[in-house]
Amino acid sequence: MIMQPRQIDESINSLKHNIDIPKVWFRAYTEPQVQAQMNKFIKKTKFSHYIVMGDDGVVSKKAADTILKYGEMKEY
Repeated sequence: MIMQPRQIDESINSLKHNIDIPKVWFRAYTEPQVQAQMNKFIKKTKFSHYIVMGDDGVVSKKAADTILKYGEMKEY
């Protein structure tokens, strides 16, 4: 789940190219509104894990793979 009020190409490209999981982008919401929309999304999709990102994060492939690896472990 990516909160994206700004168009920061380096961040967007890193998310598109380095994270190979379904993504949803939340744009044009205030902070309270985006929280409500994210909660609706969680109730609707019911994935076992979620990654929440801001619009200015730059994610490397190694970092994404590490997050996903630990997310698959039962103790997490």
